[in-house]
Order: sequence, then C-alpha cells, then structure tokens
Amino acid sequence: CESNIDYKIVCAGSLLGVALNRFQTSFPVGKVDIEYLYVMDSEEFLMACGEELLIEEIKAHYISNEKISAPIHEKALDLYKKYLVLGGMPELVLDFVKNGKSITHVDYSKQQQIVDAYLFDMNKYTKKDVSVKNSMVYKTIPSVLSRENKSFKFSLVDINARQGRYQSSL
Repeated sequence: CESNIDYKIVCAGSLLGVALNRFQTSFPVGKVDIEYLYVMDSEEFLMACGEELLIEEIKAHYISNEKISAPIHEKALDLYKKYLVLGGMPELVLDFVKNGKSITHVDYSKQQQIVDAYLFDMNKYTKKDVSVKNSMVYKTIPSVLSRENKSFKFSLVDINARQGRYQSSL
C-alpha cells in the first residue's frame, strides 16, 4: 500500500481466520476493498443456458398471475432441478452448457474441491480430534436436509454420538 508502484492484489478467503484471531493480528483498515462473490441465481443460470425466452415467459406469468402451460412448466422445472444440482457455481454451469446441457457430463470435481476447502478452512484452527468431529458433522448435513424432519440428530453423525461430544462442532 505504501509503495510507489500501484499494485493490484486480489485475495480470497472466508475471513474465518480474521474472526477467530481478531485480537491477535491487525487488519489494514481503510486499505482493503472487500467484494463478495456469490453463486449464480436461477435467472443468471437460465441466461447462461440461452433461455431468455423462458425467463420472459416466467416473468409474464408471474405478473399476470396466470398458470404457465404444462410443457413450459416442465422445462422450467427440469432446468431448475439441474440448477440446484450444479449449485449455481459458474464453472460447473459453463461445463454444463458446453456439454450440451447434460447433467451427467459435468465435471463435479470443482464442487468436491469447494467442499474440501470448506472442511480445510473450518479445521485449520482446531485440534485434530475437533477436526474429525467437525468433518463428521459437516458431512452429515445433506442427509439431515434430505429428511422429512429437518431436526438434527447426533445419531446421524455416529450411532454412539451424544450432544455433549458434538455440539461445539455443530
């Protein structure tokens, strides 16, 4: 920042380290522009798929509050389900479009890398035994969300799990 050369530096991260170590390190206040990057929303996904007419059709029916025709509804619902599988991640959406909008031909390794990065980021500030519990709890989330009853049960993490042992990880 104090150099005569106008450097442009881009960094990415969760700010978890800042939150956990807030009073142990300094932060360059006034010298950092924080930008947030989000996944694509469903409209952006449809745009990436070249479905501008479908977007307009959905908007028109929303405004008129009229039922959309069954074939258009089925197409929109099919694309929405594919959007949910891809998670709105731009690189996966690009791969999806390049591969003829085939959900089975997408390279999901980027999704796995993001999940692995979440786990790494959560666990780099904890001891090994806590890291193992964090990972177990995190990996249980999809099964909890897929259940009718969305309440968290520690027995889904481990048959012998108890609240006192896993609550901090949750």
